Amino acid sequence: MLETFVAFDDRDNPVPNVEIFINTARSSVPADELSHPDGFWQVEHHNRYKASEVTAWYFTLEGLEAIIFGDLEFPHMDLMLDLAYELNVKLMRHGGTIFRKFHNNLLAADLLATSLQWGART
Repeated sequence: MLETFVAFDDRDNPVPNVEIFINTARSSVPADELSHPDGFWQVEHHNRYKASEVTAWYFTLEGLEAIIFGDLEFPHMDLMLDLAYELNVKLMRHGGTIFRKFHNNLLAADLLATSLQWGART
């Protein structure tokens, strides 16, 4: 289950507009202190799940790509990954959520495998 990573595009819109967000357990750091000043990522706090309040990390496709390839520094990586793990464990222990119908095990496996390669490249 990799419910905390969500990527979507509006198929009815002729112009691609990929939106990406990562839900994590709620951070104690204020959202405005975690957001990028130039908008490559934005952070908000939500009550998205019954089981937990969350911090949502919104990325532009270009911003996330730049982070993945090391062209843009993302100083909150360790914090975000720790909080994502915390939320995933909490959600697995509490059962399914409204997002269950969107789960894609192949995508989750690919993301996890690729994330291992990111560490090896840096």
